[in-house]
Amino acid sequence: MRIEIAAGAVVGAILLLFIFIYTGCQRSATSLQETLGQEKQLVSPLELGLDVVNSAYAPSSVVSPVAFYDLFDLMRIGAEGEIKQLLEQYQMSFDAQAQIKKSSSSAYFLRLSDVWADISREFSSWYGDTINSCGYMFHSLPWENAEDAMSSINGWIDEMTQGELPDYFSREGYQPFVESEVLFTNAAKFIAGWKHPLNKYEEGVFHQRPDMDNPYAEGTQRVETFVSNSSCEGWYAENENEQVLALPYEDAAYRLMIVLPRNPIQAERPWEAYSHDRLKELEAGLQKVSSIDVHLVKFRTTENVYLSVPESELEDEGANITGVFANLRHLFTTPASYPKMFTEPAAIDLAPIMQECMFEITAEGSVSEENALPEGALPEVELSANAAHSFVTDRPFLYILYREDLGIDNALFVGSYE
Repeated sequence: MRIEIAAGAVVGAILLLFIFIYTGCQRSATSLQETLGQEKQLVSPLELGLDVVNSAYAPSSVVSPVAFYDLFDLMRIGAEGEIKQLLEQYQMSFDAQAQIKKSSSSAYFLRLSDVWADISREFSSWYGDTINSCGYMFHSLPWENAEDAMSSINGWIDEMTQGELPDYFSREGYQPFVESEVLFTNAAKFIAGWKHPLNKYEEGVFHQRPDMDNPYAEGTQRVETFVSNSSCEGWYAENENEQVLALPYEDAAYRLMIVLPRNPIQAERPWEAYSHDRLKELEAGLQKVSSIDVHLVKFRTTENVYLSVPESELEDEGANITGVFANLRHLFTTPASYPKMFTEPAAIDLAPIMQECMFEITAEGSVSEENALPEGALPEVELSANAAHSFVTDRPFLYILYREDLGIDNALFVGSYE
């Protein structure tokens, strides 16, 4: 995907993130009452994001907790009883939501949430007026014509995201969603340039984690492209276990915090050691530095995150799903009660809930000269001899995109790269 930035100047680094969410429910093996007993306090977006990353099957993963919370706000409007009570555990403060919605000339964050239903289901006027006042939309479609319904949904999201998401649904992937009565969709997009452009390209070695089937084996290496700047301003800390860096964007309210363990973690769930409290401690320990030599691997991660799965799959997945992520999955039962949504308050079948998230770091600018390497040699990034600190993401790392005024608790995106 290509993004062009106008205004005459080349933006040195651009962070592009797209979230696509389809929502609904499946049968839960645990009662809502039991789940409510477990969830007494509000769950922060960071806590949810960490659980999703630790539960991921793919080596590299990413999720937008804030996009999920926006979705839950829309769902909560039509819910009552136990479902509403559980949804209330997953919400952000009014002040945090207001800050996230603030516009900026140099950073763009869009969240788009809609609800779609078969034309045979009539939305209540109260529900329609309420969600419209909150910035959401509802749509009625002739569900029996799957091709037309898919085209309508794709066309709407394509228009609202200014052509960034022309194919929200693929023809092969659409059928499981249209078989249900109600479908929630959500799209989120973030675009921003670094305060200090990472305008040099170079190649270097990336050290992978050892194979989990043989944790004592040496990890393999691969050549990656890095984007770099030998003199960046940022917030930095280091100790015997890790380096931590927070880089600002042009809009200084936004930062990307990267946690870089000194040695690849040899564990099945490598990021469990970085709890919510541990990450907040690391953030609090960051100190502003005027110049740091930064080399970030150029990467893209795309992943589907499911919040509901068929009951037949729960047993197989159970060992890998823990914490608030597991509890949240119990929210979705079949049929579900959203009595405020329609004129006939009967239980409804919701489509499966899935978040498709794409996270990309790219850079535009001068390209470093390519020099011939000796046979069998691997390229190395060129470290600055004058820098007090160097930060090179040449091994697995965890990253969090957040607003400085809200802190990492209200993480916009949480991900890992391996």
